[in-house]
Amino acid sequence: MFNLENVLVVVDPYAANDHVLQRVRYLQRMDDFDVHLVSADYTQYLVEGYYFDSVELERLRREYLDERKEALEQIAETLRAMGLRVTTSAHWGHPAYRVIVDAVRDT
Repeated sequence: MFNLENVLVVVDPYAANDHVLQRVRYLQRMDDFDVHLVSADYTQYLVEGYYFDSVELERLRREYLDERKEALEQIAETLRAMGLRVTTSAHWGHPAYRVIVDAVRDT
């Protein structure tokens, strides 16, 4: 049918992601591939000059992305337990589609 090598999955780590796991499991039965889970995040509260100074803002964004990455890793562990090779990344940016396109280029 087709030959998958890499599958990029855009995930909201705080939403219900059962459907993501089901689809990846379904694809896994047809081919052997690597999975990259991506989160594209942005919140108005962490925009420069809005609520925080630039030094604190960078630290808060990093903490925010670290929390997202940790949530992605929890999802990834489920997939790894099924025998998949899974990587994760959380990115900051707006609009989300640009962040996702950049993530595709980087993987």
